[in-house]
Amino acid sequence: MGDAAGEHQAAMRETYRRLANTGKVHWTPCGDGRMAWREWGAGPTVAVLHGGSGSWRHWIANIPTWQQHFRLLVADLPGLGDSDMPPKHFDHDDLLSSVRDLADIVIAGIRALADGPVHVVGFSAGSITGAQMTAAYPDEVLSLHLAGASGLGIPWGGLAGRLRGMRDDMTREERLGAQGHNLGLIMLSQPAAADSIEAELQLDNAERARLRTHPLADSNVLGESLPRIQCPVHSIWGELDPYAQPELDKRVALFRQHFPRADLQTLSGAGHWVMYERADVYTDAVLRQLQNPEANFC
Repeated sequence: MGDAAGEHQAAMRETYRRLANTGKVHWTPCGDGRMAWREWGAGPTVAVLHGGSGSWRHWIANIPTWQQHFRLLVADLPGLGDSDMPPKHFDHDDLLSSVRDLADIVIAGIRALADGPVHVVGFSAGSITGAQMTAAYPDEVLSLHLAGASGLGIPWGGLAGRLRGMRDDMTREERLGAQGHNLGLIMLSQPAAADSIEAELQLDNAERARLRTHPLADSNVLGESLPRIQCPVHSIWGELDPYAQPELDKRVALFRQHFPRADLQTLSGAGHWVMYERADVYTDAVLRQLQNPEANFC
């Protein structure tokens, strides 16, 4: 591992350790169970929603900057991370209703923890849930900021290889190797080393994931919500995002059709997990959006 890569690994491990130790944990209802939220910072409230099979860990590269300007409520969505399963079955044959049920749980949590309308930042499955929530509760969302948005009714080209599964008899090192491989197919522009912080985060998330939202990428659940959203919307993709290819331009055009003033960016050198892989650009771009969501970015 080169000096720069080693320094990056050390810095991200320290960032993760610090955030894990400083986030204030809140619990809100999730059926008969609880939904977990972590809070950092002060100022206007931003609700932050991670992607499928994820947790608050998806945002560790962005929280340190955003918390200097905003109060962040970073969710573990129902059935993921530290949150309990939602009360209703997540029906792959009725994804729209299932996502709307999740959105109801999330907005109830926001109402319990915030004094008024909030900004919403969502990644992947979190962007789909956030969009449905924004459409259903227009008075409670000030602006919507999406990363790796799929579920737009536009076909995608599939993964470039086969994912590696995890067996009960695998050692942790073998599991980390499998997740490092999988990261290169579904999250990052290239595989991650088994001893990397990225593989560790992915494994921690995967081992906590009980809700399976992967069919959302093939759906139109996010696309269905766009005509009903009234607040400013902005969206960023990684140029190499497998869930956005091969027709990323059509996704951008669809958002432009509905939101002519939106900040719509595709970042080079990044896959699906764009806010981590290109945190250098993404974090500041979303900060500008949050500080002036009504701006004409086109």
